[in-house]
Amino acid sequence: MKNEPSDWRSWWQVLSTVLLVVGTFFTMFLVMENYGFVYALLMTPFSGILLTRTFILYHDCIHNNLFTSWKVNYYVAEFLSFVGFHPHLSWGGNHLYHHAHFGKLSAAGRGDIPFATTFKYKKADKNKKRFFRFLRSPYMPWLFAFLYHVQMREPLWNSKAEFLGTSTHESSRIIKNLRRAVLYNFVLAAGLFFASPLLLVLYLSSVYLCWVVGFYLFFIQHAHEGAVFEKGRDWNHEDSAIRGSSYIKVGKIAEYFICSINYHHVHHYDSSVPNYLLKEFHEEHFKDDPRVHTLESFADIVKCFDTKLWDTKDKKWVNTYE
Repeated sequence: MKNEPSDWRSWWQVLSTVLLVVGTFFTMFLVMENYGFVYALLMTPFSGILLTRTFILYHDCIHNNLFTSWKVNYYVAEFLSFVGFHPHLSWGGNHLYHHAHFGKLSAAGRGDIPFATTFKYKKADKNKKRFFRFLRSPYMPWLFAFLYHVQMREPLWNSKAEFLGTSTHESSRIIKNLRRAVLYNFVLAAGLFFASPLLLVLYLSSVYLCWVVGFYLFFIQHAHEGAVFEKGRDWNHEDSAIRGSSYIKVGKIAEYFICSINYHHVHHYDSSVPNYLLKEFHEEHFKDDPRVHTLESFADIVKCFDTKLWDTKDKKWVNTYE
């Protein structure tokens, strides 16, 4: 099968999604004006999952797989980061690093979920242990979803740079990107505020839910039984991609909102495959592959949160911090 993106199909995805976002928030505004704020607030689960779709399309542009032109991918990513309050290109570099090095012990935790080996955890002091347990808690995104996005940009628990310890060059790059993101988001927030302060609250509530969904989705895609983390020459891209990234069985409606990113093993195996070809690629290459870890039920998803620390000796997750 051909893996190249179809520009017309990608434009349809982007434009139809943006129109749906605009239409949804306009409807929420009308509901708020005619029936009250509380009724409009009840629509935020839908608007939140819709913003999740804009984030995944933005993510595809970062991978340069949504359009055939690099420039189009770049500018559409900028636009979608504005629409969905996403972390803009400051997030992209670490995410691409995550793809290039996922499954390597030396790189685990950068652009990734919080990660620590049993050995490293035992050596940490009480405060760092407490903070790490908080970062991996399934309740954390409901309390501090934004903190997780910071963690995704610059790891707070990293073997080379503990707690945001970065070089001067790296720090200046982060600050520059954050200033740009803040400027974009300020313009959008100011526009919504002047239209209606409560509309801004509805929008930020939707963004918050988008972040929560993003945390859970990313976590269960990478923290599950069967994952592999290897040292040096033992690392293999194909094996890490297929065994280390889960396949989540969901219905067609859910697949629409998450742009088929549930076929995450395919995305890690070949990130050049556009989202609308992931399912076809899976059916052709990995349908009966025993290395693919499939999450079929809610119980399978809950079980992912039993993964606490990585045991380098037995090469498996352990479900305790003791």
